[in-house]
This record gives sequence, structure tokens and C-alpha cells, in this order.
Amino acid sequence: MQEVIVMCYLGVGAYIDGKKKEVSLAYLWVGIVLELGFLWQEWSGKDFSLGETAFRLLPGLLFLFCARLTGEKVGYGDGILLLILGGCLAFPLIWYVWLFALLMAAFWAGILLCRKKANRNTRIPFIPFLWIANFIIWRICYG
Repeated sequence: MQEVIVMCYLGVGAYIDGKKKEVSLAYLWVGIVLELGFLWQEWSGKDFSLGETAFRLLPGLLFLFCARLTGEKVGYGDGILLLILGGCLAFPLIWYVWLFALLMAAFWAGILLCRKKANRNTRIPFIPFLWIANFIIWRICYG
């Protein structure tokens, strides 16, 4: 059930990000509440590992660091969303989703550059790639 909720949440984010090329603070707050609920459920169980939880949050922290370092060429919203996903997805799924989304975004940017539909300053929404990557990884892992 948790995977379906995450897919729906990402689907809404992909639509918003695709249309506006940014996500609202309200959308991110909904995700934070979802993440805290999922983490509370995990922490109250016997399978809790603080090290694993911290490692799952690392892609989001890396994205936030890149946003700060590049003057927000990578959006803060994407980093916060990756933090949310890190709390919602199991290890190592968040890493697979993140890396696969990065590869797809880079491939798409390459296509746009080759077709002269974009330049190096063109903003590309990242959440749709996260949604697609999450869907593909989810189908591979859960059939």
C-alpha cells in the first residue's frame, strides 16, 4: 500500500513540476507528513536501523548540496522531494530510483540539446523522471 501512495504522490508532483517547472511548498509539506508517518511506522517496528535510514536520506542531502553549490541550477524542491522519498522507500530502492532518474534526465537533456530545443540554461523538470524511475523499479522489484 505504501508503494501505491508514493506512486500517486509522485504522479501529482510530476504533473505539477511538468507544468510549472517548480513544486509548491504545500505539496512538499504533504510529502513530509507522509514520510513522517511511514518513518513512525518503521521506527515502531523491530527492523529499524538508524544507519540505513541515514543512508536512504543521502541522495536528497546530495541534491540539496548541489542546489546550494550551483546557485539552484538543481532545485531545492527536488532535493527535499528526494529526502521525502528516502524516508518512504526501502534501501536500496531510493538509490536505484535516484540514479535511474538522473540517467533518464541526462539522456533527455542530451536529446533536447542535439535537436537544438534547449541550451545549457534550460530548466528541465526532474520529478517526472523520478516518477518514471520509481514506476520501473517498482515493477521490477514487485512484479
